[in-house]
Parts: sequence; structure tokens; C-alpha cells
Amino acid sequence: MSNQRRLESMVSDVEEAVNLGSFVSYRQSWDYVRRLETVKSKIDGLATKKAAKQCVPLYEMFLSGCYEKADEVDDSSGCFGEFFQELFCSWIEARQNAGYEAEQSVYQMFKWMDNDEYGFLHDVQESLVEVLDREGLALFEARIKSRFREALFKADPTNRKRIYDYPFDVRRNAAILKSICLAKEDTDSYQSLCDELGTTPKDCENIAKIKRKNRQLRSALIWVDKGLDLEKTATWPNESAWGLPALKRNLLVELGRKKDAVESAWSGFEAYPSEFAYDELMKYVSRKDRERWHKKAMKTVLSASLPDIINLSVKTQEWEILRKSVENAGHEELEAISHFTTEKAAEELEKIHPIEAAKIYRAMGMRIVKGKKSRHYDIALDHLRKAKKLYSENKRKDEWLFLVEEVRRDHSRKYSFIGGFERIVSGSYAGRYQSFEERTKKRWEKRLSDAEE
Repeated sequence: MSNQRRLESMVSDVEEAVNLGSFVSYRQSWDYVRRLETVKSKIDGLATKKAAKQCVPLYEMFLSGCYEKADEVDDSSGCFGEFFQELFCSWIEARQNAGYEAEQSVYQMFKWMDNDEYGFLHDVQESLVEVLDREGLALFEARIKSRFREALFKADPTNRKRIYDYPFDVRRNAAILKSICLAKEDTDSYQSLCDELGTTPKDCENIAKIKRKNRQLRSALIWVDKGLDLEKTATWPNESAWGLPALKRNLLVELGRKKDAVESAWSGFEAYPSEFAYDELMKYVSRKDRERWHKKAMKTVLSASLPDIINLSVKTQEWEILRKSVENAGHEELEAISHFTTEKAAEELEKIHPIEAAKIYRAMGMRIVKGKKSRHYDIALDHLRKAKKLYSENKRKDEWLFLVEEVRRDHSRKYSFIGGFERIVSGSYAGRYQSFEERTKKRWEKRLSDAEE
């Protein structure tokens, strides 16, 4: 098929993918966006310099269609908005490849951004500075600077101490200018903006990254420390910089101060003991010192939250710490923990500390039952069946009987659950629902066994 024929067929492909007139629920949104991406990738493949001019109207139709569709999509996940940004950037690239005047492209970009009632292009600037060519970026920057100055001139200068004290127009245009400074690695212009509007931890991180890239390590470290100090002074909703501590440690290593990097990582672990903080600590510890720091970390983690103790104990295979933590925990405390944390712990403890494994399985089952998650009652029954087995095999049948009494007293009216539970009590429960493949395979084996008899 020729390129022209492909382009003509794309019109109906776009129309079919957008599918105006039908509502897309939250659950359907991922698949819906995947279909849009498939069509976009086909257009992208055709949008070479040779065919870019013919692709521009396709992108424009696609963008308009998606905007028309916006009220018919539950975009709680944000994936539809992200797709729109990607499509918008592909449209800009196609215009550049087709040789359209940069001034006209930038004019149309701003029209879209200014009339974006759904907020799809709210933070598109970071993507735009990557796709705009030199002329387009220069025009874009000049327009943003003009808007920034105009918005700043209108703003009342009194009591302006932080970026949040300025009107939205000032903040928005400043954010775009900062993105341009980052793309150009222009720390001087970035610092000038900070001098005018105040510096945030995020600003410090951005400037430090540029300076690190340019091997200005000591200067980068000064900016990191400034950002860390700012973090302590106030809350910074969208201007916080969680990556500053790790960036500081990397800079310390690059400056030959590995010992300081270890101490910094330890301070982080000591303040918030967790699996992530442990990994960060071990990243900087030398091989010969790992055991010493590991023991120190395991003592400290005992003061952490139960989920963090469980996660870290499983990760490091510290089974005795895990056993004691589970033994000392109350049933309700364990029930409050997500199965993503407890399931792996139960599986690992089952062979070496079965009583504690039974306690976790009990908690996992009761978490579902108490949460009235009827769709997952089959999973809860499996957990409780495992708990019964482990209690019974290890002479702790009284624990099981206490649980039976509690379930019968508090959950007997959950009819889709209690029948299966009573079958567990009587020993006739066969396990959770089996797939068609499992059931037919079992039937086949049974028929063969019967035939042999």
C-alpha cells in the first residue's frame, strides 16, 4: 500500500479509535488509550519529512477528536491526558518536519495552551522544550518571557516571600522558563528567576543537577545543602525535592568523601528505617563493613513500623526478627497491613516458624472478611484453611478454635463466606475456585483412574 493510501485510511482509523458518542469508564480507559496509541504510532511512522505535511492535518483531526471526547472519558488515572500531551508534541514535530513557519507553529501552540479547559497541557512545557527546534524554542522562550514580565508587573510586590505568594500567571510562566533553562543548562538565568521569586527545594535540585553534569561538584553540593535546609523551613507542596539526599550522597562519593556519604545514608535510615533506606545505606557501605552496618540497621529497624520491620526482615532473611515481631503483634495490628507485605512473609515463615505463619494467614483472611470484600472470600477461605492446617499440625488447635468462635459470632450473616468457612471447620473444603482447565484436567484424570479400576 502506498503512503498516500495509508494516509487516507488513517482518517477512518482515527475516527474509529476516538469513537465519539460512547462513554469510557475508568476501567476501560487503559485499553481505550492503548487503542489510541496504536493509531498514533502508525501516523508517527508515516510522519517523515517526505510525508510530514500530509500528516499534520491528521494530527490536528486526532487532537480535536480527543478534545471532543474529553467529557466522555473517566480519566481519573490521567492516562488520557498524558496521551494528549504526547499527541500534541508529535503534531509540533510534524509541523517542523514539514517546514511550516516556526512563528505560526508557536502561535497555534499558545492558542491551544491558553484555551485548554481540561488542563491536558498544564505541564506540557517539559516535553515541548525537548521537541522544539532551535528557532521554535527561541520564539517560545521570548513569548513566555514577555508573558512572565507582564504578569509580574501586575502582581502586588508586597509580602512576596515564596513562589506560592505570586498569582498563577506568574508561577506558570516561571515554571516554563525554568524548564527552558534546564533544557539549555542555563544556571545563570535559572538563578536570576530564583532571586526574583524566591528559591524552592526543587529549584536547588535542578540547579545542582546541571552543575553536577558540568562537573561543578562543590557548587552542586552547596545547592543541595541549601535545598535540604529549605525543606526543613516549610512545606513545599509541588516544589519539594525528595531526591536531594541521594543526590548529596552521590556528590560526596564523587568528591572522594565516601565516609560522609555513608554517614548521610545512615542518618536517613535512622530517621526513617525502611527497605528503601536500607538499600540506600548498603549502596555506599564497603563490602568488608557490610555485616557491621547490617547488624546496626537490624537493631534500629525494631523501632520502625510493623510493615517496615516485616518488609526488611523478609528482604534480609532475618527470620528471627520477623518471628518475634509477628509473635508480639496483635491480631488487629496484623490485619491492618496490606497483603503485599504479609503474603511473602507468611510463605517464608511457613517452613521454619509455622505458628507465626498461621497467625499471618489468619490476619490475611480476616482482613478480607472484616472488610466485606465478598469478591475475594475464596482467597480469604484459602488463607484460613492454611491457618487451620498450621495450627493443627503444631499443637495449637486452641488458637484455631478461638478463631472459629469469633467468626461464628461476628460473621455468620456473610452467607457467601460462612458456608465455605464451615466446610473448613469440618475438613471438607476443597480450596478456592478452580479454573475450567484445572477442573477438566482433574475430571480427565479421575475418568482414567475409574476406567483402570
